[in-house]
Amino acid sequence: MKQWWEQNNEAIPDREKNEVELFKNRVEDLTGCIPLLLNKCVVNGKIDLSVDALKSISRQVRSFMSKIERKENDKSWKMCPRSHQVFPRYR
Repeated sequence: MKQWWEQNNEAIPDREKNEVELFKNRVEDLTGCIPLLLNKCVVNGKIDLSVDALKSISRQVRSFMSKIERKENDKSWKMCPRSHQVFPRYR
């Protein structure tokens, strides 16, 4: 990720230093640090978290989790944003 941020430093919106780190964390959480998805978020030289690629991934994840929850209704599911993994929580 360090390399990607160095290559796309100009795409980061103007913010205070502590806000920049929070913004980077949010971008990494939403994209899963996947370079092809990260690159689709750079629009006109700036990072845009409302691009269709992210919306599509979000819909697919929600759909997948709903299917799993219906199949496994005796478990509740929680997504860990930093590790991008889904873990069952037994009730």
